[in-house]
Amino acid sequence: MMMMIKRVLVFLLMMTSHTAFGGMVDNYGTGSKATALGGAFSAKADDPFAVYYNPAGLAGIEKTMISAGALVVSPDMTVSDFTVQGGISAQDPRLQVPSEFANKTKSLVSPHLGFAMPVNDRFVFGVAAYAPYGMEIEWQEDLATTPGGYNSFNSYYVREVITPSLAYKFSDRVSIGAGVSLGRSKTGNDCFGASFGGLRNEAALKDDFNYSFNLGIMVAPVDRLTLGLTYRGRTATDFEGDLTVAGMGTVARVELEYDHPEQVQAGICYVAGKNKTLSLEVDVVWTNWSINQSQAQRLTFAEGIYQAVHLPKTWDDTVPRNWEDTTQFRFGAEWQALDCLALRLGYFYDPTPVPDTSMDFIWPDADKHTWSWGAGYAFGNYTLDSVFSYSRTDGKRYIDGTSDSLNHSYNNPMNPSDPALVSFNAEGEVWSYGMTLSYRF
Repeated sequence: MMMMIKRVLVFLLMMTSHTAFGGMVDNYGTGSKATALGGAFSAKADDPFAVYYNPAGLAGIEKTMISAGALVVSPDMTVSDFTVQGGISAQDPRLQVPSEFANKTKSLVSPHLGFAMPVNDRFVFGVAAYAPYGMEIEWQEDLATTPGGYNSFNSYYVREVITPSLAYKFSDRVSIGAGVSLGRSKTGNDCFGASFGGLRNEAALKDDFNYSFNLGIMVAPVDRLTLGLTYRGRTATDFEGDLTVAGMGTVARVELEYDHPEQVQAGICYVAGKNKTLSLEVDVVWTNWSINQSQAQRLTFAEGIYQAVHLPKTWDDTVPRNWEDTTQFRFGAEWQALDCLALRLGYFYDPTPVPDTSMDFIWPDADKHTWSWGAGYAFGNYTLDSVFSYSRTDGKRYIDGTSDSLNHSYNNPMNPSDPALVSFNAEGEVWSYGMTLSYRF
C-alpha cells in the first residue's frame, strides 16, 4: 500500500511539474484607444497608458488628465478528434474513442486606470494600473465530456502592476521617459490525477511583489513623422503556494521560478492629409519568450507525507518548455472625422511562442490574427474611447502525439513501457470589447 501511495505521489509530482505552471500569457490591450489601433501605439502614445506603450509619450500631454476603463475578453476554444493511444487509455474507456469538447470560460474583465500631470514645461508625471500579462481558461469539470481534464480543467496566470513614470521633453522633437512597474503575480491549475481514479488536484501559487522597468524614447525627425522605441524589462518572479489533492489535503509546498519576458517595441507614425486628420502607424514587437526554455521548481512535502511513503522531504525539478521568441507586426490607423469624433482601425499577427512539444490544455495557444476597430468621442473636457476586437486562430492547430507535456499527463506510471500519445485538433476565437473615459482638467 505504501509503495502504491509513493508511486501515486511521484506521478502527481511529475504530472504537476510538467503541466501545472506554464503558459503563454499576454494582454489583449491596455486602454481602449491603443487597443483599437491594434497596439500600434509606441510612436503615438498620447494618453496616460503611454506608461506601458512608450513612457516618452507622456511628454506630449499638456493638461492634467485621468482615464479609467475596462476591457472584457470572451474566449471560445474547441478541441476535436481528441484521442489517446497507450498510457492510461486502456484503463479509461472515455479515452478510447475520439471526442470533441469546448471551453466554458466566463468573460474576463481587465480594468485599467491612468493619470498624467505636467510638472513644468519639461517634465510630465504619469502613473497607471493595469495587467501587462494575464489570461484564464476553464473547461468542463467532467472527464466524461472533457477528457482533457487529466491535463487541466482550469488554469490562470496574471500579473497586476502600478507603474509610476516620468517623461522629459528635450524639445518639440525629442522626449524620453522611464517608469517602474510594481506588481504581483499569481498562477494555478486544477486537473484530475490520471492514476487516482479521477481525484481532483490543485496548485495555487503567487508572488506578492515583483518589479520591472519601462524605458522609451520618441523622436520627430521631420514634420508629420514620429518614431518611437520602447523597452519593457524582464520581471523576475518567485512563486510560492500549495499543492493539494482531494482526500489527501495539502501534499506539498511549491516554489517556482518563472520570469515574465522582456519586450522591445518600435514604431513609426505618419500624419497625412491637408489638415493632419489621418495618422498611420506600423509597430514591431519582439518578445523574449525563449527565457522560458525551462522552469525550475522545488516541492517540499508536507510533514508525515514524505516520511510515510519514504520520499525525500524536498524534490527539485526542471520543467522543459522550449518556448520561442516571437515578432509581431502591428498596424493602426486613426481618422479625425470631426472635431469631436475619431475613427480607428487596427490589425496584428501574433505567432505563438509555444512549440508542439509543450502545447497542452493549460494555455492552448496558436498563431492568431487580430482585427480591431473603435472610436473616440470628445464632449467638453471628457473623451469616451471604445473598442471592439476579434482574434482568430490561423486555421486549426494539429498535435499528433508530439506534445511531451500533454503525453506525460496520460502516461501510466505502472506501465512505463507503453507511453501515451495524445492527438487532437484545436481552434479558437476571442472577442474583446472595452471603453475608457478620460477627463482633462
